[in-house]
Amino acid sequence: MHLIEAVLKEFPDRVQVADEGPWRYNRANEETSGSIKVVELRKSSDYEFRNEYFADGVRPRGTQTLSEILARAFVAAGITDLQLSAITS
Repeated sequence: MHLIEAVLKEFPDRVQVADEGPWRYNRANEETSGSIKVVELRKSSDYEFRNEYFADGVRPRGTQTLSEILARAFVAAGITDLQLSAITS
């Protein structure tokens, strides 16, 4: 198996988007074909903050999730002569 195929296979089919979770929405300022409108409400005792944007997909938050995907893809592709740290630093 080639590395690109292995990487694509390791991406999850579904993810959970949460405030501090490993995935976040990919934000777009304008509506595009296939995008969804996201409305985030945050309340405090004195006011309510409303953040509206369009999302056209999701992406990992930070590098930890990508590192885990790459590590599994290296194993699946049989790559043993390259350290993950060599390409993530």
